[in-house]
Amino acid sequence: MKKMKKTVVKAGRTGAVRGANNAVLKAISSVISLSVVAGSGFIFADPAYAGFDYTVIKPKVQVEVLYNARKIETPGGKAQLKDGSVFVPIRAVSETLGAKVAYSGKEVTITKEGKKIQLTIGTKRVLVNDKALTDIGASFTSAGSTMVPIRVISESFGEVVEWDSTNQFVWIGNKDIPQIDAVGELKSGKEFYSYLYKYPFMINNPLKEGEYVKVYLVDRSDYPFNADGRVFYRAEKTVNSKNEDYLALYTSYRGSFPMSISFLETDKKPRTRTEIRAMRSLGNTSVINYFPKIASVDMENYDDKDWERFDPSKPSYVYLTAFSDVAVISKNPWK
Repeated sequence: MKKMKKTVVKAGRTGAVRGANNAVLKAISSVISLSVVAGSGFIFADPAYAGFDYTVIKPKVQVEVLYNARKIETPGGKAQLKDGSVFVPIRAVSETLGAKVAYSGKEVTITKEGKKIQLTIGTKRVLVNDKALTDIGASFTSAGSTMVPIRVISESFGEVVEWDSTNQFVWIGNKDIPQIDAVGELKSGKEFYSYLYKYPFMINNPLKEGEYVKVYLVDRSDYPFNADGRVFYRAEKTVNSKNEDYLALYTSYRGSFPMSISFLETDKKPRTRTEIRAMRSLGNTSVINYFPKIASVDMENYDDKDWERFDPSKPSYVYLTAFSDVAVISKNPWK
């Protein structure tokens, strides 16, 4: 392996400077340049060269349906892709939009504000106020739910419908993603002292000495949300071309510096993972940021000789980002 020069980076709220020698991320098996961020004690890894195999397999994820940027609960069948079209569960979506759904055998009738939609399960027959929709896929039943093409929603109810192939979202209505203070549970940084006392700068208020930051705690059901301009859409797992495990965060972050997150466990050092920037999957408005599941730097950062056995589903929380006097912490979305 080619020897790398020590790299020195100024970072962290303490403004201190330290250096680090080579390390190899097990997850990417490649030469990387490492920098130690003073004050945190973390080693961050960022690919230093092009030409390595950073091929990642895009996660296979569940299609989600959102109405006005909030996920629709579909206790029966889930939205899915079939024959190049997106199908959604008509009852859950229709009732969310304020429509009434009635069944008579295979005949389904949906009514709302003077509009009537009629369809026959298992066929392409769809009538909107007695006018047939053409060039449409056949409805079908999945897990007890009647699945219809999203065109039925857009053309029947006059709603704006958009298919988001990057996030695997069906957006219905507006896309006004809520700010973190609208969805997060407000906490004091002091409540996370047992997770972060070894690195108090992560919960100390940088604007008021002696005080803690405000923490907004989110759950998986709160995604997507906007944290000071950075949107978090969803969190998933995947592998690279060598079948090595990666964690995927779907966000709006396109910055030049790699994104970092930290797993939080009681009375242990935060275990940081840094995005492999060369792996980013760029969509029109969103990005998939990939993080290695395991990293050999855990041996130095956490004195973890068993670092290859790290299970990202075990920690309780994940520290996502911070701005001003606010930190955003998520209940572990990879559980």
